[in-house]
Amino acid sequence: MPGERQEELSIASSVVGALDNPFYAALDKLLRKSGFDEFAEKACRVGTVRFSV
Repeated sequence: MPGERQEELSIASSVVGALDNPFYAALDKLLRKSGFDEFAEKACRVGTVRFSV
């Protein structure tokens, strides 16, 4: 439904090990700080994504 947030996803602990990688940890931090999750959710609701470089 519009405006509802998706529930947290549970994943296997073997997959979580990838988050120990410094690159992915930095990428996750950057994406969280920039609000990428909200951007992606909004783009999916609208049905189109436009990126500007």
